[in-house]
Amino acid sequence: MVIRKVAPGVFLIDVWDMGIPGRTAAYLVQGERKCALIDTGPAQSRKHISRALQEVGLGPRDLEFIILTHIHIDHAGGAGQLLELFPGARVIVHAKGARHLAAPGDLKAASRKARREYPFHPCEFLPIPEEKIEAVNGDRQLALDGRTLTLLETPGHASHSICIHDDLTNGIFVGDSLGVKIDYTVDRQKYEIFLPAMVPPRFEPEEALYSAEKLAAFRPQWFFYSHFGASRETERLLAKYRSVVGRARAIAENLIEEGADEEAASACVNRWLLREVLEIPHANLDKITSQIKVSLELNIRGLVRYITGKKGA
Repeated sequence: MVIRKVAPGVFLIDVWDMGIPGRTAAYLVQGERKCALIDTGPAQSRKHISRALQEVGLGPRDLEFIILTHIHIDHAGGAGQLLELFPGARVIVHAKGARHLAAPGDLKAASRKARREYPFHPCEFLPIPEEKIEAVNGDRQLALDGRTLTLLETPGHASHSICIHDDLTNGIFVGDSLGVKIDYTVDRQKYEIFLPAMVPPRFEPEEALYSAEKLAAFRPQWFFYSHFGASRETERLLAKYRSVVGRARAIAENLIEEGADEEAASACVNRWLLREVLEIPHANLDKITSQIKVSLELNIRGLVRYITGKKGA
């Protein structure tokens, strides 16, 4: 099933990012008459989202908002394609990302550079007319007849990140602002894959921790993760995110003080993530699918880029 209800008026849509189920989600939020779609997945996800929205009976004029948690390709690459199917929708995005959706040339180039080793992640963006884009500067509210969505600036993972608080569920759509949480079963043993989403081009641990505290102030009952799924273990997951990002910052500071080069920094970060963060027996690590290896590599590169950037400052 492509779409399933996970909370009152909230539906998870598996967008089959990179052709893999259970990696990336979009969310449909239903008001009394209109709906909002949170994130779109990449361009290749159009068929999955289209089928999911048809399954719950949405017509071309029933989608009022397409809200993007940030403009990375696995969250926003399909926004232009979805607008072709739902021409009445407005695209809501952080002001720092708005111009890149209207003229995505630089965004395509940056995506290709960041994901150059992953040819299965083509970097396609369809330009969005400027009149269809609504840029968010600062926190603001959207009325969705019967529920209120509060858009929150949450830099850290990216400078253009936002999260969305839903008053009806007291849930937060966290994008990548609280990391990656994906459950896997290997040899009948369940593992929680948790990574802090420190991906290129710009991860900022201080801002990430500030954003986590901003979300904690809501005392949320739900987290709706883009990677992947809904969870009510909000206190545990917040504590885990704070701990991991705090440790990442400390490791970065030590490596900067030591003058470590890029190779040494990469090796150190890799050891830390494998031994302390992933919590997977080494014997089972190779059995985890390639998507986790991609996420691991991107997390290493993102923190190392932060380290080298601080050294060069």
